[in-house]
Amino acid sequence: MTTTANSDTDVTITGLTNPATGSYGPFGLVTRHSTGGQILDSNAVFGSVGIAAAASGLGNITLSFTTGTSATINASSQSLDFEFTIA
Repeated sequence: MTTTANSDTDVTITGLTNPATGSYGPFGLVTRHSTGGQILDSNAVFGSVGIAAAASGLGNITLSFTTGTSATINASSQSLDFEFTIA
C-alpha cells in the first residue's frame, strides 16, 4: 500500500466473521511504513465492539386510549401519546 502525506487512506479487511455474543476490545491500532518498521502512530485503545443477539420480531401490540369529553379519538382538541417499553 502506498500512502501520501496529508491525505486519508482507507484499509479494508475481508474474511472476518462476527464472534459470539459479547463484548470485545479494546482494540489497538499501530501504523508503520513496513512490517516490523518504526511505529509512526499508535492508539492502544482504538475502540471496542459489542455483539448482540439478533433482534426478535414484534408480537401483538396493545393500544389503550382514554377519550376526552367526547367519544371521538383525535378530535381537534385531543392528542394521542404513545409510550413504548423495551425490556
